[in-house]
Order: sequence, then structure tokens, then C-alpha cells
Amino acid sequence: MPLGAFRLNGLGRYQVPAVTGRTAITITANGNAQLDTAQSKFNGSSALFDGTGDWLDIGDITTVHPNTNDFTLEFWVRFSSLPASGTFKMLWGTTNANQYFGLWNSSGTYRIAIAVSGTDGNYYVDWSNGTTSANTWYHYAFQKSSTTISVYKDGTALTSPTTTGTMTSLKGISGTTTYIGRWSNATSYQHSGWLDEIRLSKNVRYSSTFTPSTTPFVNDTNTIILIHSDGKDAGTSFFDDNGVDRSRRDFIANFNAQISTAQSVFGGASALFDASGDYISNLLIPAFGTSDFTVECRIRFSAATATGVIFDARGTSGNSSGFCVYVNSSAIRLYHTASDRIVSSTISLNTWYHLAITRSGNDHKMWLNGTQTGSTWTNSASWTIGSATLGFWIGDNQPFPNVGQGFNGYMDEMRISNTARYTGTFTPSSTAFTNDANTVCLLHMNGSNGSTVFNDDNASY
Repeated sequence: MPLGAFRLNGLGRYQVPAVTGRTAITITANGNAQLDTAQSKFNGSSALFDGTGDWLDIGDITTVHPNTNDFTLEFWVRFSSLPASGTFKMLWGTTNANQYFGLWNSSGTYRIAIAVSGTDGNYYVDWSNGTTSANTWYHYAFQKSSTTISVYKDGTALTSPTTTGTMTSLKGISGTTTYIGRWSNATSYQHSGWLDEIRLSKNVRYSSTFTPSTTPFVNDTNTIILIHSDGKDAGTSFFDDNGVDRSRRDFIANFNAQISTAQSVFGGASALFDASGDYISNLLIPAFGTSDFTVECRIRFSAATATGVIFDARGTSGNSSGFCVYVNSSAIRLYHTASDRIVSSTISLNTWYHLAITRSGNDHKMWLNGTQTGSTWTNSASWTIGSATLGFWIGDNQPFPNVGQGFNGYMDEMRISNTARYTGTFTPSSTAFTNDANTVCLLHMNGSNGSTVFNDDNASY
């Protein structure tokens, strides 16, 4: 049985952050601005700009934070090339040509330069940036506290700024339109390289030397916009993590995995997999350990396959750390440590089922259409779903993708919860799921036919 070679990556505990929600800001990619998996600080991807007409547009953010107020703008940046003498690599700008933040080459010396508009004219500041190299990640934090501006590089404050003009109020973080990767001019001085973990906050986060975060930022009550730059290579969808109820966990489509309007239970669409290497994945599903959980979905099998993996929660620590669920010989099977632990009753093709896997205490159960199927499996293992390198896969064999062990059919309403939602016979919901405090992720699989965007509904849109 080919599943015997599986490495497993199981389920773990999720903590819902206590965060006051905010409206997510729409981000529009322009030119060739895209996600890139070749470079990243966190989660396997970052935003890539080629320096010739690429930028992100975040609109007029003065509606959510007046641009005279205090703020912290921070991000990780990696330059693919440095600016020529007398030129800039602009990282942040607005429709106002005198509002920007970027790297300036001053006769061979690299400096961080800022221009902000004040009530009495323009105010320019630049700091010596020390050693600056291409293809090196740097963390920058640009802050305004009252009428004081500071910049930190890798947690250390840049000193001895040069100033021009007098600032009495700041108009430097936003305008009619605010840009990432360019200034008001769309054809010159643009960023060439990568950006990751872009966060704008409405407070001053740093007052002395600090160590930049070694994990992705988490949305909090002071966050104005937070862009993780996570997603599929060459993707152009950028999302503001607004942390409503929980952080949004969008999935990445791989190979031919796509939205189909041919079949659905709710919403007029579902996810289509053709068993030829298709899967959707996420690297950020957090760990449940020994806590209760539910993984559930609506599922419809189009064709019989020798081994069709429905979802695969496996990591690098071996078969003892998790399990996968697959269909074989007209039955759904929960597989762990080289054995099928739960085997369902017989299933039929071209029929929608509600499938749920639950853990309550040490009891693991499988449910089909609200009725327990197969035996209860008792196991006290601590599941570690959410490997930083592999994550949670839907639709194919995680260690060995595209080897003919993928799921063939449709899936709708995929939900992972940090509680055992079912402990006795139940009637599956007759409506689409609603995000709640126990939801870890929720995919409605809605969208236009052929779309490869799989959005996690965290109640923010």
C-alpha cells in the first residue's frame, strides 16, 4: 500500500486572538508586481517588484488614519539592485511627489531618505544607512511621534539625520492614493527587489533598540494595514490581514486545482480536483496538540481511484505525528502509522456527502451525513498539523504529489475547527457554514469558474 511511506503532519491547538476588528483595505497589484517564492522572510513567499512599473496601490488610507497622527511603517526589504548615484529606490509614496520613503544613493553613500509635507512646506530628512548590500534582507521601521521622525534598521536607530525645512505637522504616509514600491512618478525611482511583512500602525511601536520579530506580525488594535505577502508563486492577490475574529488563512492552488460552477452544495461553486497532482495548501494552520478538533467538508467523488487523498495533515516527524484521510475501494479511510484506523461504509460516485473527522478527548470518529461510520479510534497522540514547510494539503498526497494518488471530484464548505462539533448523530447544516470563535479556517469554495483563488472566510468580507 503506497500510503505506508507517508510522513505525517497532524492537527494542533488554535488560539483565537482578542483583537478589535477593522475593515480590510483593498490592495491592487500593478504592472508585474507579484508574489514570489524564491525569496521570503516568513511563510515561503514575498512581494516581488522588478523596478519597471510595478507597485501596490492601497488607496486613500487617510479615511482610517489621519496623516497628521503618529504612526510606525515597517517591513522587511531585500534589494535586487541598489540605486545609481543621485537616484532612489522608492519603497513607499503617495500622489504627492514630496511624500516618500526610500533608499537614496548620495554620491556613492546609501542613505534612507524621507520627504513629508507639513503645514509650512516640505520637510526632508535623510540618515546614513551604514553598510547596504543587494540581496540581503533588512528590517526598517519608520516612525513619527508628534514632530519627531526616527528610523530603525534591523532594530537599531539610525543617527545623525540631515534635515531640510521645518515640520509642524505630517502629511507623509498617505494621500489621494498611497503606493508601495513607487512614488508619485510611475516610471522612475521604483523599488527593485522584495518586500515582506509590510505593516503600518497608528502608534509608535519602538522607543529604543529592539530585535525585529522572528515570526510574522499579528494584527492588533493599532494595526492600520498588514500585508504578509503570502501565496502562490507569481500570484497577484495581496490581502490585508485585518485579524477579524482570527487571522485570514488563504490557501494556494497548485497544478489544476480550481473553482468549478458545474457542481456545488452552496454558493453556486465548489473546488474541482482531477487526481493529476491537484491540491490546495496552507502553511499556517496552527497546532491542536491533544485538544479537540473537527475537520469537515462536503465532498463528491467523480471517479474511483486506487488511492485518492482527500486531505493530508503531515509533517517531517514521521508517521507517529499525524494522519491523512483518503478514499480507496469505495470507502473513506483515516490512515495513521501504516494502518487504516477508521474505514467508512461504502460510498457512491456522483453523490454529495458531508464528511467530518472529530476528536473528543482521545476518541477519533468519522461521520458521513451526520451518522458515525466505521469504528471509534482511541489515540492519545499530540497532532502537529501546520508544519512551516509542508502545512495542510487538500486533494493530494503531501510527501508524494502528482503520483496518481490525488482526489478526483468536487469539494465544498471545507472547515477546520478547534472543537469537536459532533459527538452524536446530527443533521448536517442546510446552509453554508458561518465563521465563529471556534473556526480555524473556512473555505466556501466560491468564485468564478476556473478561478484559482481560495479565500478563507474570517468574517472580514
